[in-house]
Amino acid sequence: MRPRLCFGAAGGALQSGAKTPGVQAVVAPWVALMVAPELRIWATKRFAIDFAVDLVVPVVRPVLAERDPSKQGMVGESLPVPPVGAVVSLGIAFTIR
Repeated sequence: MRPRLCFGAAGGALQSGAKTPGVQAVVAPWVALMVAPELRIWATKRFAIDFAVDLVVPVVRPVLAERDPSKQGMVGESLPVPPVGAVVSLGIAFTIR
């Protein structure tokens, strides 16, 4: 068994497709800091089972907003990005020695 702790940064783009006439598709950047505790359990000399939980803390958080067509310049609905997120992963690791 081997526990590890990783820190890092991640970034990308949040894309919203539009299917309604008159509504534009939007792409907005995001940046987050991440911390990931990981546990690797060796099954054999070369294979292990990996379990990790990544905590994601956005630094740049986009907000998708839809304008209300009946009121000029007003936002009808908005979808903010949550203040924190998590990713849980379970996988197999192969080591070449």
